[in-house]
Amino acid sequence: MQRGFSISTLFWLSLAITTAMAAKAQADDEQTHWAFRAPMRPPIPAVNNTSWVHTPVDAFVLDRLEAVGLRPNPRADAVRRLRRASLDLLGLPPTRQQVETFLRDASPDAWRRAVDRLLASPHYGERWGRHWLDLARYADSNGFEFDFERPYAWHYRDYVIDSLNADLPYDRFLTEQLAGDETHPERFESLVATGFCRSGPTVGNQTLDKNRYDELDDVISTTTEVFLGLTLGCARCHDHKYDPITQHDYYAMLAIFHSMAKRDHFVGTAQQRQQLSGIDQELRGARAELKKLSNGPSRGRWRLDNGELVQVAIAPNVRLFFGDPQWTDYTVEVEFQKTGGTEQAFNYEAGVCLAFRATDLKNFYWAHLGVSDNREHAFEIEHNGGRVPIFPKVSGNIDRNRWYRLKAEMLGESMRVWLDGMLLFDMRDQRHARGGIGFGNWLTTTRWRRLTVRDPNGKVLLNGFDDPNQGLQPSTAPNASTRDAVNARITALENQKARMPIAMSIYDPARTPRVTKLFVRGDHRNPGPVVEPAVPVALLTEPLPFPEPPESAKTTGRRAVLAAWLTSPHNPLTARVMVNRIWQYHFGRGLVPSSSNFGLNGDEPSHPRLLDWLAVEFIESGWSIKHMHRLIMTSHVYQQSSQRAPRPPDPARSTNPDQHSAGTDDADGRLLSRFRLRRLEAEVLRDRILAASGSINVRMRGPGIRPRMHPSVIATSTTRKWPTVDREEPRHWRRSVYIFTRRSILLPLLEVFDAPPTTESCERRQATIVPTQALQLLNDRFSHEQSLAMAAAVSRDVGSHVAQQVRTVYWRALSRPPSAEEQADCIRFVQQQRTYHATRHQDPKRIALADLCHVMFNLNEFAYLD
Repeated sequence: MQRGFSISTLFWLSLAITTAMAAKAQADDEQTHWAFRAPMRPPIPAVNNTSWVHTPVDAFVLDRLEAVGLRPNPRADAVRRLRRASLDLLGLPPTRQQVETFLRDASPDAWRRAVDRLLASPHYGERWGRHWLDLARYADSNGFEFDFERPYAWHYRDYVIDSLNADLPYDRFLTEQLAGDETHPERFESLVATGFCRSGPTVGNQTLDKNRYDELDDVISTTTEVFLGLTLGCARCHDHKYDPITQHDYYAMLAIFHSMAKRDHFVGTAQQRQQLSGIDQELRGARAELKKLSNGPSRGRWRLDNGELVQVAIAPNVRLFFGDPQWTDYTVEVEFQKTGGTEQAFNYEAGVCLAFRATDLKNFYWAHLGVSDNREHAFEIEHNGGRVPIFPKVSGNIDRNRWYRLKAEMLGESMRVWLDGMLLFDMRDQRHARGGIGFGNWLTTTRWRRLTVRDPNGKVLLNGFDDPNQGLQPSTAPNASTRDAVNARITALENQKARMPIAMSIYDPARTPRVTKLFVRGDHRNPGPVVEPAVPVALLTEPLPFPEPPESAKTTGRRAVLAAWLTSPHNPLTARVMVNRIWQYHFGRGLVPSSSNFGLNGDEPSHPRLLDWLAVEFIESGWSIKHMHRLIMTSHVYQQSSQRAPRPPDPARSTNPDQHSAGTDDADGRLLSRFRLRRLEAEVLRDRILAASGSINVRMRGPGIRPRMHPSVIATSTTRKWPTVDREEPRHWRRSVYIFTRRSILLPLLEVFDAPPTTESCERRQATIVPTQALQLLNDRFSHEQSLAMAAAVSRDVGSHVAQQVRTVYWRALSRPPSAEEQADCIRFVQQQRTYHATRHQDPKRIALADLCHVMFNLNEFAYLD
């Protein structure tokens, strides 16, 4: 009889025991996990250094520091604190007058009054609204291949800004975004608020089940991450790997949102509806007119410049013909250059054209170069108004600002075309036997030179260009100004329509909900059992009923039930998650660093008792976000210096439930012994440049702006729908929160400084340090133009006296005067630059001062919040 177990048996037995122990440990964790217990207000700890405590926040933080033998940093100087608070709450620096007023105020509550003044500013909502828009994955277009625009999305952005400015209680703010159509269907703002559920990317085709369930998954994932700090979306295909969330929990949540549908809902008076109908009628007429103008051929605008034929302005479908309609066989040689343009749409026809054997405007051959998004060359015939290719396209592109040699040979039925000596087309066709030549293009501008046309015997038929105003051209050719006028009228009508009370909202089409089934492995083609609406069981202390709606109801009411549960004081997560976000935006990192993941795989809180105290305080304050700002910002913790100095540990330490395992020098600032230095977000950096230059346009609300973007950047977008802006104007210099957010292409200045993609909820901005950031601030036209604008403003204020200029530049850029050393260095720099520019510019003083302004934009003190 064999005794004992084999090695194989022992292995599998050990594995089974280990798995069982791990499962039990996870179950125990789930039962005791701090985030799944309702917050209780802990007592405020007693500390040794009581004079440092201004608010309960200080007591909790100081208790941690004293426990590990650390002392907090001293308070930052008054100028630094005011600049910190202003950039934090408004995203704008304080003015010189505001700083000097604050410095003169010696009263004990001067700091509190300064905080209250900032919270009362309408710019507060613009700054903190951007934080929420990150969470809501807000954008003004759908994304994906076609990236269609959302003309009414900006109403949601303005709703967020206005709600924060009004200190709308957070429980109502949450409820309106999930169920505003069910709780207050008569209010335009409540319907707009539900745009939260529509802010994610969409392919625009909800008739496909896959697309619809992907969008619903985005809504469920975003809702649970933003409001609960849970990654419920991980349970779409299987039970959650870490948290006590089952696949059934996911589909129970799906049952809440399953009946949701989209609509652009007009909420206005009968007079407004009539006005909207008139706008739509005008738009249809204007678009039909533009289509007619754009599709019809035009000769464009040309001039002769030293023998070169130069196209002056861009236009679609440009055609300009020369020569004798009776020519038969000939050879054409010419050089051309593509000089510019805006390929704003994916357009097969966009490219450079040379025509042969043209007898009129509807009968000729085209060599069409740089078609199909500038990827191919084509040869086509236009015959009685119909254009078709007659030779397979060949790969190739046409670069801008490069001269190309083009040659074409017409001999009977044979036609051949060479580009830079390379044979592109060799074909036979007999539909057009005679005719002159022509030049044209789509959506670009060109230059042509060294034109010769010879017959087969070498006789010159044409040498150079005739007067472009005398060539064969469309008889009813519209000029560019006509199209521009129609385009401007369309834009004005679209903006007028967008300002109408039209909410990009959601609703339930009927009181009867859609049946929801659990999809096996998350595959909608493999439905399983029916699932009823519910919230994750691990978060419940008692069942949550979803009652049947009354017979008179027009909606299922399920989202309203969910919102009421989320905002219940007994919900363990909602208040914790939001106060942690507020803390994160003030300090750069939350008490729980993984601010959208409070689950078992998320980060542990650095100060759990403080987090719970703040959560209860938030609820009992009436869910007031501004109250939490005041509480945090009037603490000594917030007002500390950012200076980091090594401190010896104190060997005498007390036992503390918040004990931290990291080193005692608080190297990462997790214990809050100092204010953490951090770089400004992309939008604040741009706004700070505009504020320093004096160019900033503080007009609020309305459709998004579209600042200048380089054509090469526009070309990377699939749709290329961005206006060409040669020179920015005050309308482009509004705050960055109002920039039109197109998912397929972000403004480079914002993207390079880590503005998040809008495809998913962004819990926290990443702050990278890469060379392109410095290059952007040094070389971008925006920086140069704003430097010149700032120099002009400074010169208007103080004249050409260098010392006064330097002092004013410092106040504008850094909200402080320069030190004596800085003053001397800058004076020397400006004088050197004046000498340098003396022989290079007509106004060397202005350019030298602009150089100093440009330097200020690139300082760490300008780009960082300390």
